[in-house]
Amino acid sequence: MREQALRAWPRRRGLPKDHGERSAIVDNLLDRQFKADAPNRKWVADFTYIWTAEGWLYVAVVLDLYSRRIVGWSMQSSMTSQLVADALMMAVWRRGRPQELLHHSDQGSQGGFNASLQHTNHRIGSRSVANEAATQNLLFGYPGDEGRHVSHETIYRSLFIQARGALKKELLEHLICTRGMRRSRHYTQKTAIHGQIADAVTIRERPACVEDRAVPGHWEGDLVSGSGNSQIATLVERQTRYVMLVKLDGKDTQMVVKALIKNARKLPQELYQSLTLDRGTEMHAHKQFTLATDIQVYFCDPQSPWQRGSNENTNGLLRQYMPKGMNLSGLSQHQLNAIARQLNERPRKTRGFRTPAEMFSECVALTG
Repeated sequence: MREQALRAWPRRRGLPKDHGERSAIVDNLLDRQFKADAPNRKWVADFTYIWTAEGWLYVAVVLDLYSRRIVGWSMQSSMTSQLVADALMMAVWRRGRPQELLHHSDQGSQGGFNASLQHTNHRIGSRSVANEAATQNLLFGYPGDEGRHVSHETIYRSLFIQARGALKKELLEHLICTRGMRRSRHYTQKTAIHGQIADAVTIRERPACVEDRAVPGHWEGDLVSGSGNSQIATLVERQTRYVMLVKLDGKDTQMVVKALIKNARKLPQELYQSLTLDRGTEMHAHKQFTLATDIQVYFCDPQSPWQRGSNENTNGLLRQYMPKGMNLSGLSQHQLNAIARQLNERPRKTRGFRTPAEMFSECVALTG
């Protein structure tokens, strides 16, 4: 610029105005006691604004005073009372329904915050109301205002672009899947010899009713590995997204098949009709599994993990409970059942925010 005799002309940007009137809604119950003796007892909320090339971006966050971690957040291009309400609803949805909670924030009044949750101190004690409010907020937040709609992909792209392709550690700890680098859906860590299974029935021969998830009883499976050559088997029902975790004593094909056979016999035949797997060597004895259970086994194409999308997604969610490098051999079947129960009680967007446990229970009831 200097060589071309150019000179930058800074433009002054006025900060957003605060035109609201402050009024005390309730007494200050927190009273500057910023220590909590357990999670989900005290949350504090605030918002900020950031200048971007497209204008002001408004961000609201909710912080758990026990863990000092952000448990809920919301972003908008305008400052409204719904901004902080969205952040609180996300926190309630992510952390579950607390028995008793103190939520505290200041008395900011910008954009109508004087009528919002931004500057209230209140205790949340109703389990049903908190859950209903969170679900309704996610489903019906802004049905007719496209200006406030944003894709999750847009948010992820903006975060990774700012971090030059890799997220920082302080951001990673807030992700369920603690993966710092983004990968193509075609990415795989499988080698060229992976997938050589005798008499494998390809996924392309799978019936159409399995492909479109029209009926329950069709599962996807895989192994999740830990340190010390430890593994567990993960099974996901395609229609309801119901999860089962199976403890394995080893990775050789006989041990894996034996454990899967034992697990399959716990379910009615109507709810376990097929199993789609990756082409790992642990399933060389797939014929033995089919003969013992009468369950047809299908195999994905080589280096095509997205063909078991529900299972791959579940494996990512499991890393919240089983970080990479953890020795999985110390987990009992009882502990695995507890982890699966938490996943099955989590509302799923693809199922209209119903839980897999609820939907699978209905399927079990229909089998008589």
